[in-house]
Amino acid sequence: MAYVGFDLDETLGRFSVPSYAAFFLQPKSGVFESIYSGIYGSNRVPEVIPLSDGLKSRLDKAFDLFVNCLVKKEEAQPALGLIRPSMIPFIRRLYELKQVGAVKAVIIYSNNGNPALLHLAAKMLEKLANAPGLFCDYIHWFHPLRANEITFGRPGTASKSIQTLLKAFNTSNCNPTGEQISVDKVYFFDDSTPPHYNISQFLGDRYFHLKPYNYDADPKAIIECFKNVMQTSGLTTDQEYYQYVAPIVGGFESSYAKVLQMVESDLMFFKRKMIRPNDTQLKQRFNQTFPKRTLKSTFTKALTALRKYEKKQNEGVTLTDQEQANYNQLKTVVSNYEAENPNLSGGKRHKKTKKQRRKTKN
Repeated sequence: MAYVGFDLDETLGRFSVPSYAAFFLQPKSGVFESIYSGIYGSNRVPEVIPLSDGLKSRLDKAFDLFVNCLVKKEEAQPALGLIRPSMIPFIRRLYELKQVGAVKAVIIYSNNGNPALLHLAAKMLEKLANAPGLFCDYIHWFHPLRANEITFGRPGTASKSIQTLLKAFNTSNCNPTGEQISVDKVYFFDDSTPPHYNISQFLGDRYFHLKPYNYDADPKAIIECFKNVMQTSGLTTDQEYYQYVAPIVGGFESSYAKVLQMVESDLMFFKRKMIRPNDTQLKQRFNQTFPKRTLKSTFTKALTALRKYEKKQNEGVTLTDQEQANYNQLKTVVSNYEAENPNLSGGKRHKKTKKQRRKTKN
C-alpha cells in the first residue's frame, strides 16, 4: 500500500502561468484563507465583505468551467502545455492502483502560495486522466499543517519535511480509517535542485527526482478561457463579486475591466519556453515501482499456457531452458493478477473448464 505526494510547479506542470486567472475565480481560497489568514506575517487584514452562499456557488461554477476549458485546450493538438507530457499516464496508473487498494492516497505538497492553483492542477489532471477524486488534499504554502514549518517571507522559501508529509497523509481526507502510516510506504515526486534534503534522506529511492518542466502555455489561450468563463457565469456584472475582490485590485472601484487587465498583464509577463523534459528514466523507475495492472485477458492467456507446461511436467517431461523461462514468466503474470484480485486465490485459478468437466463426466 502506497502514499504518493507530488510537488506542483515544474513537476506536475507549469501552473504558475494561469496564476491570477485562478486567483480571481477562487478569491476566498486564494487570498482570504492564505495571505490574510494571519499565518503570513503578523498583520491580519480582516475579511470585510463576507462571501455569500450565492457568490460561492457562482464562483465554484466559474472555476469548474475554467478547468473544463483548459482541459479541452490541453487535449487539443498541439497541447496547451500546462501539464507535463508524461504525467497523465502516471496519474491514470495511480488511479487504477488506488481502485484496487495498492495506492491509498495521493496529495499535492507545494511551496506555491496560491491554493487555487493546486486545486486547478488536481482537477485538470483528474479530468485528463479520467481519475475522479484521486487527490485527497492540497498542502500549499499557507496550509495549517505548515504553520511551524514556514518562515516569514515570500512563498517558496521553506524546505519541505517528511514530518509535514506524513501529517498530510494522516488527515481525515486522506486517511479516514486512521491507520498507522510508516515512512516506507511513502513516495514523493519533486523537481527541486538540490532535492529537499529531509524528505530525500528519509525516502531514499522512493524520492523521484524529475527534471524541471519548462514548457509554458499560451497566455492568449488562457485569457480566452478566462473571458468566456466570466461572461458565461455572469461575473462580468456581478457587483457583489467586485466588492469582494476590491482589496486584490487595490481599491473599492474594482470592475471587470480592472480584473481582466491584471490577468492579461500577469499572463503576458511569461515568455513561452518549449523545452520538453526527457522522462525516459522516470518512466522506467515509475513502471518498476508501480507495476501496471495485469489485464484479465492477459491473465487468461497466461493461465492457459501455464496449464500446458504443468501438464507436461506432470507427465514427466523435462522442460527446455526456454520453456522453463516461459513457465516462470507465466507464473509471475498469474501471481500478479491473483495478488491484484484476492477473490481468485485459494486454488480457483485451477478450476476445471466446462470442456474438462464434460470429459470427466464421459
